[in-house]
Amino acid sequence: MWFNMKILIVDDEKNIQKLLSDILKDNGWATFVAGDVQEADRILQREFIDVMLLDVFLQHERQGLDFLKKVRTTYEFPPEVIMITGHGSIEMAVEALRDGAYDFIEKPPSMERLLLATSHAYDWIRSIRKNLYIKEENTPIIGESSQLKKIMDIVHSVAPTDGSVLVTGESGVGKELIARSIHLNSKRKEGPFVVINSAAIPEELVESELFGHEKGAFTNAMKLKRGKFELADSGTLFLDEIGDMSLKTQSKILRAIQEKTIERVGSESHLNVNVRIIAATNKAIAEMASSGTFREDLYYRLNVVTVDILPLRERTRDITPLFDHYIGYFSAEYGKPVREIDDDIYAYIIDCQWPGNVRELKNFAERAVIFSREGVISLGRMNIFTTSRGDKADFKKLADARIQFEKEYIMNALTASKGNVASSARLLGMDRSNLLKKIKALGIEIENS
Repeated sequence: MWFNMKILIVDDEKNIQKLLSDILKDNGWATFVAGDVQEADRILQREFIDVMLLDVFLQHERQGLDFLKKVRTTYEFPPEVIMITGHGSIEMAVEALRDGAYDFIEKPPSMERLLLATSHAYDWIRSIRKNLYIKEENTPIIGESSQLKKIMDIVHSVAPTDGSVLVTGESGVGKELIARSIHLNSKRKEGPFVVINSAAIPEELVESELFGHEKGAFTNAMKLKRGKFELADSGTLFLDEIGDMSLKTQSKILRAIQEKTIERVGSESHLNVNVRIIAATNKAIAEMASSGTFREDLYYRLNVVTVDILPLRERTRDITPLFDHYIGYFSAEYGKPVREIDDDIYAYIIDCQWPGNVRELKNFAERAVIFSREGVISLGRMNIFTTSRGDKADFKKLADARIQFEKEYIMNALTASKGNVASSARLLGMDRSNLLKKIKALGIEIENS
C-alpha cells in the first residue's frame, strides 16, 4: 500500500514492545515504540501517528487511561487509541471506551485479534481525518469538446507519475477538479488530497497553514497545529491560487519540495514529508516569473507538466452537457423534477460569455430549477427577457440596474428644477453636496440655470 501506516506502541515491557512491533512491521506498519508517556508525547508531536497501542498500566496504575484523555483532548488530529492490558476488567474497558478509546484488548493479544483491531482502527481514522480536512467534491468532469478531451489525455498521462503539475485557467473553469482527477488516477489515490487556497488566507497565517506551528510559537498558538504539508503526507497537496503567495512563502515551498522536509513555525526540527504537488493559478505566472514577481526556480519546479484549461466561452460544446448535469443535480437536491426545458434556455446559455465559467453556469442552473414551475424551465419564469429568440438578454445585474435607475431619477429631478442643483436636492431629500458627488460619480452633465 502506498499510504504509510504509522503505529505507536506505548508499553514499559521491552519484550511486549518487540513482539507487537515485529508482528505489525510484517504487516505493513511503520512502527514507533515508547516506554513511557513522556516519550510517547514527543513521538506524537514529531510524527503523524494513525493508531496508538497504549498500555493501561505504565509507571503507575491508570497512567495509560490518563494519557488517553490527554491525547484525545490536546491533539488537533489525535490517533485512534487501542488500550492493551494484562490486568483488565470490564469496568476499566467501559471507562476507556467512554474516554475515546477505539478498542480494548488483553495482552499478549493473539496475532489475529491484534491485526483485526489495528486494521479496523486504521480504516476508521482515515475516514474521520478525510471528513475533517479533505474537501470533498462530487462534480464529475463533463464535456464533449476537443479541448477537454486533450486535457483528459494529459491527465491520464501524467497521473501515474509523481511529477509536479501546474494547472492554469480563469477562475471557475474547474482547476481543482482536474487536480483531483490527477490524484484519483495516481498511485497516491489511497492517500489524502489536501487543498489550500492561498488567496483565502491572510498572509501572516499562510506559513502556519502550510507548515503548522508549535504550541506557543506566537500569540494564540495554544496547541500544536499540523500544516497542510504534513496532512498531505503520502498523498497530494493542491496549492490553489499559488500566484497570490508572497516571495517569502514561495521560497519555503521551494525548499520543502526540494528537500522533502518542513519545519513547523516555532520549531527547528525537520519533518520528512512525501507529498506530490499540484499547483493552480488564474494569473499569467510565466510573465510573473520573468518579471521577478514570482520565483523563477519555483515556477520551473511546478511547471513539469502544464494543464491549461480554456474558458467556457471557448468550449461551447461543453456548455449544454454541463448545464443538463447541474439541472439533474439540483432537481434532486430541491425535490423539483424537471420535465421540460425551453429551447430559449439552450440558445441563451450558448450565447452567454460566462465570465465566471463553470461556477457561474452551475449557479444559473440552480436558479433555473428554483424558478421552475410545474416542471418547466424557461427564460420567462426566470425573469430573463431577450429582444429576440437567441439574442443576448437585456437582463442586467442588480447593481447595474440600480445605477441606471439612480441616474435617470436624478436627471428627471434636474429637468424638473431646470438644472438647479439646490432645488433638485430639496426634491430628492438630499444634501446639496451629496447630490453633487452623485452627479459627478454617475457622469451626469448639467447646466445650472
